[in-house]
Amino acid sequence: MSQTYSALSSPKDAKPRTFYIDNLRTFLTFIVIIHHCMYTLAAGWFPLPPYPNSDEAFAYIYLCFAGANQAYFMSLFFFLAGLFVHRSLDRKGTGVFLLDRALRLLVPIIFVYLLFSPLSYYLCVIAGRVPGVPADTPGADIWGIYFSAYRVDHTWFLHNLFIFSLTFAGFYRIPAIRRALTSPPPKTDPLTHVSTFLLFLACVGVLFAVTFPFRIAFPIGVWIPSLGQLAYLLGYILSFSAGIASQQRKIIDRIPMNANRWLLPAMAIIFGALFGFRGYMALSGSYPLTEGGANWQAAVDVLLESAFLVFTSAFFVTFFRRYANKEPSAWWKRVNEASYTVYLIQQIVILPATLIVYYIPVHPIVLWIISSAISVPVVWLLAMAIKLIPKIDRIL
Repeated sequence: MSQTYSALSSPKDAKPRTFYIDNLRTFLTFIVIIHHCMYTLAAGWFPLPPYPNSDEAFAYIYLCFAGANQAYFMSLFFFLAGLFVHRSLDRKGTGVFLLDRALRLLVPIIFVYLLFSPLSYYLCVIAGRVPGVPADTPGADIWGIYFSAYRVDHTWFLHNLFIFSLTFAGFYRIPAIRRALTSPPPKTDPLTHVSTFLLFLACVGVLFAVTFPFRIAFPIGVWIPSLGQLAYLLGYILSFSAGIASQQRKIIDRIPMNANRWLLPAMAIIFGALFGFRGYMALSGSYPLTEGGANWQAAVDVLLESAFLVFTSAFFVTFFRRYANKEPSAWWKRVNEASYTVYLIQQIVILPATLIVYYIPVHPIVLWIISSAISVPVVWLLAMAIKLIPKIDRIL
């Protein structure tokens, strides 16, 4: 057995260490927070409009940063969720599993909808930053306006994850699928660098073949409440499924320990190709991303984005597996445990932070850095305080 594989393996009577998964989730949550800080300034986050004094440089930086994040980070969240859904369903049974999913995914949505989002809206109104709603509007009227205008925003992830979990629980009752997922993997030999690269290329091919026809009808920008952007929906489904398959076949454990060394330059090359292509198309005016269609420009864009999703996700998984798989300190463990709560309550912190920086006369990039520097520690400290509430772990 090769050293790269045995270094990750555990004795048969021990569970494999997965500290790096917790650290990776925390890192992705951090990216989500700073992503939404930039999104709020560049595009506006309900009910705030975009920052009025933006420029083309900030718009292009937003296009690259937000576009890169959107291409991979939520899909990677679904992949990580898929890694453990089969084990959780097996351990708890269908009834308890679905009850647990409802408590941890649906109940928090209700809290966001009835508490955190209305408070965010109220703060924006009294700050005079909601178009058409005067700052002196009575509180009761503000609540009524909010509920008439609200649309599901960042909680779409929870809706989808619940639907995916519910669907998986249904399929898992089919004997053939249950046998396939519970039987030992047919092969557990370590993968070589070449076979790992070919595996990732195959994933890119499958993702492109499934996503491109869907993007023809539903290009980037088509938003459905509770589901998010339809352009990425099939990618989320495939990522969740890939997590389930990877766990069953021990794929992550079989990837060479130092694969991140060539995954990083591969990710950088694909990033340059993707956003170089998008920049060229934007300047030529020949292919707006929001129009879709069965044309070569759309096909190239989807192919490059599929490659970026696969190779970037693979890089972060292998990087964290190699360098962040140590048992955390007591403090960092609390930081990791608060990540889910951070995702839920982020709006109540990001919008007030944006309201603060609105009044600083500097470039939007600097405003984004300042709002991120405020939002990240504040939202984590607030989430850690919420986690101290007795019995709150049942839903958070």
